[in-house]
Parts: sequence; C-alpha cells; structure tokens
Amino acid sequence: LTTYLQRYDDAFAAYGAAGVRAQYHDSYEYYNADWTDDLLAQFQSRRGYDLKLHLPALFGFGDADTLARVKADYRTTLGELHLDYIRGWTRWAHQHGWITRNEAHGAPGNWLDLYAAADIPETETFGAARYPIPGLRFNSDEISTSDPPNPLILKFSSSAAHVSGKKLVASETCTWLRDHFKTSLAMTKPDIDRLFISGVNHIFFHGNAWSPREAEWPGWMFYASTHFEQKNAFWRDIPALNAYIARCQSLLQSGVPANDVLLYWPLADIWHAYGELYIKSLNVHSTGWLTDSAFGALAHSLMQEGYAFDYISDAQIERLDVMDGELQTGGGRYKTIVVPQTQHIPLATWRRLLDLAADGATIIVHKALPSDAPGLFELEERRQELADWNRQLKFRAAGKMLRADVGVGAILLATELNAALNSTGARREPITDLGVKYLRRTHDEGLHYFFVNHSDRAVNGWVALGEPCKSAVILDPRFEERAGVAALRRENGKTEIYLQLESGESCFVRTFEKRDAEGAPWPYLEATGRQATITGEWQVQFIDGGPEQPASYSTATPGAWTNRGDPAADRFAGTARYSITFDLPPTDADDWLLDLGDVRESARVNINGEDVGVLWSLPYRLPVGRYLKSGENTLVIEVTNLSANRLRETSAACTGGNTFSSTSFTNRSTPRPGRCRTRGFWGR
Repeated sequence: LTTYLQRYDDAFAAYGAAGVRAQYHDSYEYYNADWTDDLLAQFQSRRGYDLKLHLPALFGFGDADTLARVKADYRTTLGELHLDYIRGWTRWAHQHGWITRNEAHGAPGNWLDLYAAADIPETETFGAARYPIPGLRFNSDEISTSDPPNPLILKFSSSAAHVSGKKLVASETCTWLRDHFKTSLAMTKPDIDRLFISGVNHIFFHGNAWSPREAEWPGWMFYASTHFEQKNAFWRDIPALNAYIARCQSLLQSGVPANDVLLYWPLADIWHAYGELYIKSLNVHSTGWLTDSAFGALAHSLMQEGYAFDYISDAQIERLDVMDGELQTGGGRYKTIVVPQTQHIPLATWRRLLDLAADGATIIVHKALPSDAPGLFELEERRQELADWNRQLKFRAAGKMLRADVGVGAILLATELNAALNSTGARREPITDLGVKYLRRTHDEGLHYFFVNHSDRAVNGWVALGEPCKSAVILDPRFEERAGVAALRRENGKTEIYLQLESGESCFVRTFEKRDAEGAPWPYLEATGRQATITGEWQVQFIDGGPEQPASYSTATPGAWTNRGDPAADRFAGTARYSITFDLPPTDADDWLLDLGDVRESARVNINGEDVGVLWSLPYRLPVGRYLKSGENTLVIEVTNLSANRLRETSAACTGGNTFSSTSFTNRSTPRPGRCRTRGFWGR
C-alpha cells in the first residue's frame, strides 16, 4: 500500500490538495488475491497456530471439519488484512486533507467493518429490478444483466454508516438498467427510491464519459449503459430528476436513523461454509451467501413485517453500550439486538452480548443458542467455555418465548419474533402490509418518514403510524411547493394518517410530536367522475435533437411520431413541442388533474404561458387547476424521447420512444392546493 500510494504523493506534491474532495475505492475487484509476503507470520499472530502445518486442509485435503476450520481461519485473516489496508488508505487520505469513499462489496472480508473504515460507505446498483408499477416497461430483451439490486445487500453500507455515526451513505447508481440509451428517467426513479429506503442518501450517477467536442454523436461512450451525459436526449429534463434527488437528500441527510433493531451478521458461519472454495469473496452479483442463509431469511422477514433495522458486526458489538435499557452505538440508539440462527460465534462476541444483557439490554436469539466456536486453535477449550456460558442461562416460559434473566437485562429465545420484538418497544410500521416501503429518520420535533409505493395498487385511506404524533405534514419531493398539513386521527390507540399514494409515487411525512403543524391543508383528491378529453388540432414542432429535425406537422391524435412514416422522425431523438388551444368546460369542481397517459419519455408542461412542471416519472399527471381559466386555454407539452431512437440509423434492433397517448383533465372536488407557508421545507 505504501509503495502504491507513493505515486499519488509524488503526483500531488506540486499540485497540492486544493479542489480534491475524496479518494475513491471502487468495488473490490482484485480477484483471487490470496497472499502477502508476511501472511504466514500474520496468520500465526492472529490465529495462534502455524498455517504451514495445515496446508493440506487449506487446499482441500482432510476431514471436512478440519478443512472448514482452517479455511475459516485463513479467510478471517485475509479479511482482517484487507481491513488494515482500507484503514491505512483512509489515514493517508486524511493526512492530505481528503476524505474517502469505499465500496466494500466484493471483498473477502467483513463488509460492515470495511464500509465503516471509510468516511463515506458506498454501495452500488447494477442491474434492473422488476417492479409491478403499471406502465413501467420491462422488456427482457432490453435487460443486459440479471443482477437487480437487493435491498438487503444495499443495507450493508447504510448499516455501517448508521452504527458508526457517519452522515453520508453513497451509491454508484443505475449503472445498467436497460441496454444502451434505452433507459428513461421514469425507469431510474424506482431504483433510486429503493436506494433511499435502504438508507442511501448521497447519489452518484454511473456514469458520464469525457468525450472530445469533435467526436461524432454519441461521442465516446462509457461501458455502463444508462448514460447520464449531455448527448443523451434525457439530459434536457434531468434537472427535474436531480431536483427530486436533492429534495429527498436534504431530508435523508438530516437527523439520525430511527431504526429500532440491530441484526447480528454471523460472518463466521460463511467462512466455515463453501468447503470447495479456497477463498470466498462476497459479491453483489451472486448473493446466495446472503439469501440462502438464516441471517438473510430473517432480514427479509423483518423487512416484510415492517421493522426498521441495521446490521452489526462482531467488532461493532464490542463497542456497544447500554443506556436506559437501550443499545447505544456511535450513531444512535436501538431497542434490541437480534441474533439469527448461528452455529459458529466468536467467544468475544457472545461474552459481550451477555455483558450487555447484564447491564440492562434485551438480547433476542432466534430459535437456538449459538452452538460452536469458530476456527481451529484451542477448539475444545473454547467449545467448553461456550457451553458453560449457555448452561448458566436459566430459561423460563414468558408468553410465546423463553426468557433468561441476566443481571438487570435478559436473553429472549424465540421462534416467532413479533412478540419478542414488541416486548422491547421495537416499532412495526403497518403500512408495509399495503406493499409500501419506508425509511424513518429523526428531526428536532419528531420523525421524517419516506414512503415509496412499489406495489401495483394505489393507497387511498387511513394508515397507522408506528410512532404517535400530534400533527404531520405531507411533502411531495417531485415538486418544490407541493406540501400541506395531513389529516390525522386516533384509532385503537394508534395515530393514523390519511394517505394517497399512487403506484410508483413517493412522499415524505414529517411528524410533530408535541405541536400543531403550520400551513395549508394537504390537498386530498376525490374524483367527481367527469373527465374532459382535449380534442382538436395539435401543432407539432421539433425543437431540439438530431440527427436532423423533422418537419413540423399537425394532428388530431397526439401519438408516436415514429408511426407517421417520416424517415427523419423515425430516427429522431430529442424534443418535440405539442401545442393546442381548448375551452375549459364549466364545472363546480375545486381542481383539475392533468393526465398525459402513456408518455415516451418525459414532458414539460406549460399552460397559458406558465410553466407547470416536468412530468418525468409515473404516473404522468398532476393538479393544474390554478393555471386554468374559464374559456379558452393554451396547452404546450414538450416531449423528449429516448436516444435509442437515433440509433435506428445503425441498428434495426434498437427501439425508440414516442410521445404521449392521450391528454385529459379530471375534476377534483376538494379545495385547490394553495401556496402554503411550508415552501421552505426542503431547505438545508
């Protein structure tokens, strides 16, 4: 490491550190790295015995148990050496006045410790996930990877940050959602929202390639296919996506996580498995090491049940404290720690858990106590010590679980965890029963909830919150001014909020524990049943894009411009302006909802000379009543399609986007949203 970093020292000696924010370590990709000059000495010092005497077991020869234990010790040593490497790199960066961003995934080590060793833990999303959101296209022939992001994988980076007290959790984002130039802005939102609910709050697009000015379109291309770059047609409307991300991050970077549960990651069990392998790298492209484990199954169950949790490592458990019966980390407080079914547990970890219970903590063990010690050195002595500790636990029936009092705390042994978690005060969020995902953070007067509806149905009704409050405000991060005071009620001892969330939509709820929120009411929408389809002659003009701008035309049906038989339009990627005048029908409705139908792929809306907003994600509709007037109105919609359309010149396999399928207004019979005093909610 010192030799490697000397090149950077030399390069920056004359330049200095000005303008450099961070040093970045990409995902661990030094495949099959398995040795270092002093590994044998390091192994002897760390594991207590001479590896040279057990080389046959290391390379797969001998009885299965000895083989697994020697390999586990070797893998543990590799992981510790890599952690030393990352810590040394961070110390070096700090000496220059820089911070570090580390992608720990892929490493044959403890991800939680490796992520936490950098200033900013960073995860990544690579492939495209399939969401049941109506209208969200998922064509298998356009998906170039079978690696959709797993939220349980994403939580490793955020857990490391939450437990260690780091403010930022980054992500290399949307690397390869669809094939080249086939990703729309609407396709990025579900995956970005998934990052947010997994604890990420610092988005990095992946990526943008430098290209010389004289390079012919599309210029020099990055291998990753989403292409967040200026020559992509969606660059015109990407400020709307960026504004959405910025508003979300302004809240997700504030306060601290409001998670209740710590879930122990028994890495020693992984190191003892996979006997056919020499080293075991943990990566994001083949995740059976997580999904096929008791830990992974329990994490999935907790997420489905609506509990907010973070993972914790052996080393992080050593640094836990107890305060008023709760577990205190460098980043927050937790109600309990859950130990999944674990066979091999380091004695230091189990001893520390028992000590924490003695100090007042409640430790939940799922199904069975850990039964074995890891590794080979002094195995029988360590096994005996573990067995002695376990025999000292005197369990008695306590409802649906067993309880052993330890000091002023307890060890709970439970098969079904809901009762055990409820006894610790861990808060379940019932909204997950509706298919809505959430993230919870604190602010000075209550909580911030971030809700995401990735289900195939809308939410429209009263929803219980896990934490009581006196008032709440709803904020729509797609639009700066769309915020209002929510309707609340008390029902069966719970605080309930009235929530309307279409499939694909997201929102924040800011709760106030002790005071009434200020501002105008949130505009709940109820359809009157009347719908007015805009008819007439649309004027269509191509205003930006290439390779050439097609001729303007008029049409009574605002459909796909690629269906007109115009070769120039067939290969055009860019923006066309659709304009029409119409008469607003008389009505006693309080508002109108503009619905563009099937948009390909984003649309800027202007009504009567006023910019209404950019519709870049599903569903493509928004309230527009305050922009309309009685009599004649002018509607202008600037639609931008996919750059894949332009590739028709060279590849018949590429498909393009069109415009929008229909335009209609729907009456709404509740008060029109006003400009309330909550405009500054997104401020830092």
